[in-house]
Amino acid sequence: MFDNANDCVNYLTDVHQEKIFCIISEELCEELVSLFNQFPQIKYIYILHSNNYQSQQLAEQCQKIRGRYETITQICEQMKHDSRQCSNSLIGMSIMAPMVIGEQENNIQDAAFMYSQLLNEILIQIETTEPE
Repeated sequence: MFDNANDCVNYLTDVHQEKIFCIISEELCEELVSLFNQFPQIKYIYILHSNNYQSQQLAEQCQKIRGRYETITQICEQMKHDSRQCSNSLIGMSIMAPMVIGEQENNIQDAAFMYSQLLNEILIQIETTEPE
């Protein structure tokens, strides 16, 4: 948690591998969103808003903004959903037979790898006709 924008920027420049979810108050929205947009580490921005400010237009212009929320509870629910979605997108897919042990069976393993690569390529190139 930061109460100083410079401290936050210093932290962001030190982080390289992690994805960051930021919660900002609507009062600082215009100032921070343009700044946060420069950092690829920031995955999503959540705006805690009050009725005094209007940040809807800014929220529509920036893809990192997940929405405007009235309570921390609402933000937490959205963050749970988004973190699950991010975790699921990190799961890779590979199609391989169980590991084959032994020198004589290396050719079988090489062939299995080749066929799995071909299958992966075919699956990637298939065009879907139904809406996802």
